Amino acid sequence: MNNITLPVLRRADNAVRSVAMLTGAGFLSPLESLCDDRQCAVQAEVNGQRALLSWDSGHLTPLGSRLYAEKLLRVPAVQTWTAAAKAGPSP
Repeated sequence: MNNITLPVLRRADNAVRSVAMLTGAGFLSPLESLCDDRQCAVQAEVNGQRALLSWDSGHLTPLGSRLYAEKLLRVPAVQTWTAAAKAGPSP
């Protein structure tokens, strides 16, 4: 299996962002939440113990998914989207 590098992931991330902008879709980058300039988080401390956040370069563990979702729910745009979804369709 090939090792996907951060620059390759960033190019893919930027490509998806560009398509989202062209189509008016929302886009939240997982790289912005989970990575810095050099690397992506693979562990986190939970209840005093280190835990894996991802299985490989493209799949989060259940814990990694939960922590990422918690970060997303704090993003103002996501809060707006979820509030609109809960409110239902406009009359």
